Amino acid sequence: LKSTCNGEIAIHLEDNTHSESLVIKDYLSKTEVSIEGFNTLGVVIGQTEWNRDIENDFILTIDESSTISLRLKNIIFIGAGVVKLDGDSWVLIEQSSFQLPITTRNDVVGSQYPFISAAKGVLEVKQCSFGTDEGTTNIGSPAISVKSGCIKFICSISSFSNLLSGAIDLEVGISSTAQIEESKFNKCGSEVALSGGVYVIGQYNEDEEDCDDEDAPPPPVDQPGSEPGYPGQEGYGQINNEQSNININIDHQNKTKKNKCKGDGETEPSVDPPGPLPHPRTGIKKYKSQYKHQIKSKSDTPVVYPCDQPIHGYPEQHQPDDGQGSEGSDCYYYDDDYIYDRDIGKVSIKGNQFYECYGRIAGGILFGERVLPISATGNHFFQNTALDAEGAKDIIFQSKVLLDRAGGIEIVASGYVQVQQQDQTYEGQVKISGYNSNFAQYLNCKTESKEEVDCKEIPEGGQVVIPMYPQPEEGEDIAIGIGIDDGHYDRKDISDDDSGNQLGIGVIVGIIVGCVAVVAVVAVIIVLVVQFKSKKSSTTGIQQSTGNEVQISKE
Repeated sequence: LKSTCNGEIAIHLEDNTHSESLVIKDYLSKTEVSIEGFNTLGVVIGQTEWNRDIENDFILTIDESSTISLRLKNIIFIGAGVVKLDGDSWVLIEQSSFQLPITTRNDVVGSQYPFISAAKGVLEVKQCSFGTDEGTTNIGSPAISVKSGCIKFICSISSFSNLLSGAIDLEVGISSTAQIEESKFNKCGSEVALSGGVYVIGQYNEDEEDCDDEDAPPPPVDQPGSEPGYPGQEGYGQINNEQSNININIDHQNKTKKNKCKGDGETEPSVDPPGPLPHPRTGIKKYKSQYKHQIKSKSDTPVVYPCDQPIHGYPEQHQPDDGQGSEGSDCYYYDDDYIYDRDIGKVSIKGNQFYECYGRIAGGILFGERVLPISATGNHFFQNTALDAEGAKDIIFQSKVLLDRAGGIEIVASGYVQVQQQDQTYEGQVKISGYNSNFAQYLNCKTESKEEVDCKEIPEGGQVVIPMYPQPEEGEDIAIGIGIDDGHYDRKDISDDDSGNQLGIGVIVGIIVGCVAVVAVVAVIIVLVVQFKSKKSSTTGIQQSTGNEVQISKE
């Protein structure tokens, strides 16, 4: 154990093998800790083995109260249950390997722990290997398990081999991101794994899942002329009322209720907020998410839409506050960026190789619901297998809407390569849930083709359809929404009021009738004028003829 001049704690594992367990708690908070294997083999520094003691849960545990920076390097971890990250810490693991003891590689070990488990903080894995090339490794869990509380996960230049329970199980939460790049997945997965390579799903944080709006923290105080803020941000506690064209108050009453966040039997009175939000929200999932996580919305202006009409997005219901006791409620739908910036995680998986991976739904990559697939570019696939007929051998996207928001399958999965051997028999699969199309051949053609090669049209479902949410103009009480029906977006006028800028049918009919009447009157006047002039001309001619005859008779 050494302490450097800058306060960093450095631990050198100098023996060939170690079996200690290490728990890092809060007294090391804000400390940099480095643990490195120093097994000297002559002049070469080799990796040191660190074995898991079966009586302990994990070799290394970062307590939930700890906020450290930990670096692990040059270690061979033996046994499942190696690193458990429960605190808001940063952990970097590099140039290390994760294996099972040779005698138990084919058996499920202990309590089916993953090699690495991250519930919070930031986890980075670089130049590491999981499993071995010699035989299968079965730990009864994916090699890496990341939960939604982990705000950032990076895996690069690493290899995953012969892992029967799958390689990476990734759960992304609000504001979390993940990157998996330049890694190799070889013979990962089995019939028990949803995806042999990478399985990604979006989730809310557990503390937001079952709570009601009265358990939420109070909203910021209304102070006009400033930007809305969030805890920890400059300007928190202030609201810009210029963004608000609709003012509806929430009726907060002090009452006793079951607090689902505190436990089934506990009760506590709700708290009146110091001031109303510009667009009040109910439901802890969005109310609490906005203030707990430091995500700044591009626009807080909602679109009002009847609650009984389907629309893309997450509705927030409010009882009308018209002073007349009206029944029914309105739903607020915040703009597209606002909804997605708060409620989903963003994932990039690019430049990887997936060879002979096997899963129930996907062999290679599964992008589940509530996941924004920022990129799946430049990945190579060969001989992967999906057990489910509705699944895909290589990649499956389970949310068409989020895929389109990321740019569509042609952009997100660009650079897709379907690796072939000499027999040219492998046919890859890239699918979108809800469509029968296989995009593998089209994407592979786009990757390999030159300008003169015709890749034909993109299969059905590949066209990008992006939902849009127009904002109400100043002074308007009702806006126009965009509805979704099986992926088709139709513009609907939701206003039942004929006033304002809209002309009623009766007014339009009256204008038309008036125009016709005016035209008829003008036509009658023209006819009368013509007839009058004709009669006047005839009378003048007769008078002239009579005068000439008199003059002739006088002569």
